Amino acid sequence: ITWYLSWSPCMTCCYIIRNFLVRHPNVNIEIHVARLYNTRWAGTRRGLRELARLRGRVTIDVME
Repeated sequence: ITWYLSWSPCMTCCYIIRNFLVRHPNVNIEIHVARLYNTRWAGTRRGLRELARLRGRVTIDVME
């Protein structure tokens, strides 16, 4: 799945995406975002790190 978003996923969305990928092991997601969503919040950073730990399954790219 290739996904283009205006903002990166929030903490809650990151966990929903991660749980979806755990339940569906044959799915990979490429996420392209225009901006990072409120990275000053520790929860948002933690959620993005959790997604990044699914190497090979999730790619997060910030567009220029």
